Amino acid sequence: MKNIILLIFVFIILTSFAQKPEVKFSSEELKYTAEDSIVVDATHSTIHLYGKADFKYGKVHFVADEIYINRKTQKVIATGLIAYSVPEVRGNVNSNHKLLTYTMGENAIFIL
Repeated sequence: MKNIILLIFVFIILTSFAQKPEVKFSSEELKYTAEDSIVVDATHSTIHLYGKADFKYGKVHFVADEIYINRKTQKVIATGLIAYSVPEVRGNVNSNHKLLTYTMGENAIFIL
């Protein structure tokens, strides 16, 4: 009986320190292109798009000079923002707004 209780206690402790699994998203929904180059780092699960980069995920779409995608955290950062489209909001960017952040799966973008 003591061994079973000890085994359960050890299992609970080990599972509480276990790493969280990588968040998965549908790669069928993720589409991207770049006029200059695309650099994929499989070790760090990142994608860097250079030169009029185009990003689409579901209904979210934007174009920028450079786009950085982190597949582990699902964060996307665009610099030199040119245009964007999210559900119910479409527009072009004026010269004051050139940085965009987005988390894949959300229906909101942040423009700085």
